Amino acid sequence: MKKITSRQYAQTLFEITNEINDKVELEKIIGNFFSILIKNNDTSKLEIIINDFNNIWNKEKNIIESEVKIANDLDEETKKDIIKYLKKIIGTEKQMILSGKKDKNILGGFILKYGDRIIDQSIKNKLNDFQNFLKN
Repeated sequence: MKKITSRQYAQTLFEITNEINDKVELEKIIGNFFSILIKNNDTSKLEIIINDFNNIWNKEKNIIESEVKIANDLDEETKKDIIKYLKKIIGTEKQMILSGKKDKNILGGFILKYGDRIIDQSIKNKLNDFQNFLKN
């Protein structure tokens, strides 16, 4: 019997749950899904399945996930500003999900990650760029 890949599990879970709005029904489906993982001895794939599921969900629902690292806690106004900035850079009106991480190594500014891209607008990076400019 051919083993089921994490991606196949994730795709199947997406297809089954995509249109479900009833919490009880959704819980039943997820319970059955876990039973299948246990039966197939595939529980070790769970983290990858969840990651693959999130990627499929976001692609199908036109959602872009991003993460910002800043010196202070991320307040709602700053979050909205960063999302607006990111939408302008990407040139999209897709839904954005932004999570924030406080990073004590960032003196000011931010480091923004989305997809496979990184935008480093931290003061530390700007100072390094300026220092390199002076050396050349």
